[in-house]
Amino acid sequence: MNDTDKRYRSDIPDDAVESSVSPYKAKVGRISLEERVCTVDGEIVGHRHYDKNGTLAIETPVREGKTHGMKYFWDDDGDGNGPYLHLSEPHENRLVNGTARQWAPDGTLMGTYTLVNGTGYDLWRNFDEHGRLYLAEVHAMKDGGPHGYEQWLSEDQRTLWKEGHWKDGQRHGIERQWVEDKLDPGYPIFHINDAVVGKEAYIDKQKGDGGLPEYRVEDDRNERSFPEEILKAMNSD
Repeated sequence: MNDTDKRYRSDIPDDAVESSVSPYKAKVGRISLEERVCTVDGEIVGHRHYDKNGTLAIETPVREGKTHGMKYFWDDDGDGNGPYLHLSEPHENRLVNGTARQWAPDGTLMGTYTLVNGTGYDLWRNFDEHGRLYLAEVHAMKDGGPHGYEQWLSEDQRTLWKEGHWKDGQRHGIERQWVEDKLDPGYPIFHINDAVVGKEAYIDKQKGDGGLPEYRVEDDRNERSFPEEILKAMNSD
């Protein structure tokens, strides 16, 4: 972490005391990190996670038991240059509220997304093999949880390699995955309230459930059209 980086302004008080609560046992994805709790006069005001080298990886400010303030994520560029500030997300009462920013290893702003009280589109960018920036992931969110489509886009920005659908934090819809534009064996998978069901049961349930996407054979192809907000995000990359 570079304390002089003007993009980083901690919302955890300077006088907070750190205490290790989980040495390298806190799972963040597939990575094990050390978790330290930050307190002021016995009150928890934040959490910090460190990698095995003692480098800050995640900083989470807390107020009254909820994430509140700017949450930061650092990553390693893989080239031996050390960690870089990768993402900042503004939180209010545990929900992302405001504009999040994603940066490249050289500090270039890759893109932003804005949620209002945890609702909107969580967008993730990546670089293709030629170093061109593209919109890689779209996650529809509501009140801090997945709600609507999640889509992993191919570099051509016209096709998908993975898609799912959620309702109020539960898998509720059709899950698909493709390899070289062909639907993977075993897909589509049909979900109702987090439970996997058969195709016929899904179709029958969908007739009376407006929250379930209709099953259409043509959607087993991976071409997609996108709403205006997502098209705008693509064009801004």
